[in-house]
Amino acid sequence: MTQGAPAIPPALFTDHQLAAKHPAFPEATLRDFIYHADERYSSRGIIPGNGLLPAIYRVGPKVLIDEAGFFLWLERFRGRETNGRTP
Repeated sequence: MTQGAPAIPPALFTDHQLAAKHPAFPEATLRDFIYHADERYSSRGIIPGNGLLPAIYRVGPKVLIDEAGFFLWLERFRGRETNGRTP
């Protein structure tokens, strides 16, 4: 570990806590974003993730979302039509 100013820890929230703080994003929507964050495999091959993975921390069974990382990820979609799909 390097010396100097201590790193500021990220603001981490569960899906329930983040939904309570930002009501525009219901828990179900956040869970959908989390589920689709990592690439997954189907019979047709690899399905790419939605890009949210760097903002997600998995600690045992607990899943935490970095609030700043979530909003940086969300900023990518400003002014972009998603046609009803998960970003």
